[in-house]
Amino acid sequence: MTQTRREFLKVLGGMAGAVVLSSCDLSSNSNSPLPNAYSFFRLFSTGGMLPEAGKAEFIPPFVKIHEKNQIIFHAGDTFQRNRDGLSMGLYELVMDYSAFSPRIEGFHKIVRADDQLNDGGKVFQVQLADLNKHGSVAVRLLTEGDVSQSIYLEQNRTGGGSANGLQRVVGYHTDTPDGDNVFGAVIGNFDLHENDDMLVAAHWAAKTGSLNGESLFHLPGGVVDANGRAIIHAGNMLPDSGHLINKLGLINGYHAGGEYTLQVHTDSGNVGGANQARGSAVIKGDLSDNSASSASLIAASSDIALSTAARVQTRSTRGAIHFGPRINADGNVATVTHITDRTMLLTLGNDEIIQTGDTTPLGRVVSGIGGPVLGADGLVFFVAASEGKEELLVSNGSHTATILETGRQFFGDNGPTLLTIAFGYAKEQADNEGRLVFIGEFDDGTLSVMLGVPL
Repeated sequence: MTQTRREFLKVLGGMAGAVVLSSCDLSSNSNSPLPNAYSFFRLFSTGGMLPEAGKAEFIPPFVKIHEKNQIIFHAGDTFQRNRDGLSMGLYELVMDYSAFSPRIEGFHKIVRADDQLNDGGKVFQVQLADLNKHGSVAVRLLTEGDVSQSIYLEQNRTGGGSANGLQRVVGYHTDTPDGDNVFGAVIGNFDLHENDDMLVAAHWAAKTGSLNGESLFHLPGGVVDANGRAIIHAGNMLPDSGHLINKLGLINGYHAGGEYTLQVHTDSGNVGGANQARGSAVIKGDLSDNSASSASLIAASSDIALSTAARVQTRSTRGAIHFGPRINADGNVATVTHITDRTMLLTLGNDEIIQTGDTTPLGRVVSGIGGPVLGADGLVFFVAASEGKEELLVSNGSHTATILETGRQFFGDNGPTLLTIAFGYAKEQADNEGRLVFIGEFDDGTLSVMLGVPL
């Protein structure tokens, strides 16, 4: 008897020990084609043993993936609790995707609280981390006795390690690239690019005198030297507006090019005046252009006074910006704009992807939108909350498909039910092959590192 496509996918899912879901609303006559279906695999869960550590008790939603068959995630364990509770670590899964069912080739610890570093420091906290296609991993650490965090870089990891291990790149009192200042006590968000280039938002202070500030620094090769520079400063005017940038937020740079996008917070430029409204905005810049004025405005909250041209440019993106922006290979920026307290809109470039009040491909009314994740060929992945459910969606700008929904039972008739799809909390949650990673919460009480593979 001839099997339908859906029956065939169900058989494959049973063979793989995974759930296989066919996407809804697949037809697409324009833009990039949408994936036909996804197979989902649970790679690691709370309750499992972590390498060189204890049993995993908590997995936060900051899992990331890259094309070098590499997945990184944080996990906290109970072995040797530190002063802040769980001992958090950063871990790496090395994958083999050559067969239908992905295989874990290696499971490694990158760094964990209480580890001794090559420079003699002892890790107190493991914080933000990023990776690139070379296998390099950057992580922000707080070491015992330090007044501030530092960013460490391990270049070209392979087989669970590297020749030089984690090396400190920047931290408190490190010279800034110009040599006139030193980095201050706050190292903020950062992004690791190809060739180990970094963008880092950080406070700084003059070596002599009382001058200080916050800037976005470009560090080529992950090194602080004269080749680096500060490219955006708190105190700069927000492009095409009457507001000053007073705080830098989340950063995303396209890895193969010089374009980047940055979330900022603003004050009115009318210093001392009655109108001291604060706002939020998204700007886009290009590292190949040394002029700070080359940055353009992508989105801005409604209380920011804009030029006529900027009002036209941001006609769909006027509202508060609470999530970090994302940028893709075409230089298009994805933002989630809170137009009102109850209305959210996801845009990618000039395309309006979805808005609260719209219906999903499964017919539910959207009540909330998560952070966007950008894939290859102009695709955008995101989670929409709707009628007590969550749906993981993909769009090419003209068509949207549902990849996964909560309430589904995984891994057989006696398997757990998916309660939460923690996706969009990190930038690199989709690779160029369309593979996805997220943290799933299940009704058996587990949190799991989940992998989705397009079929």
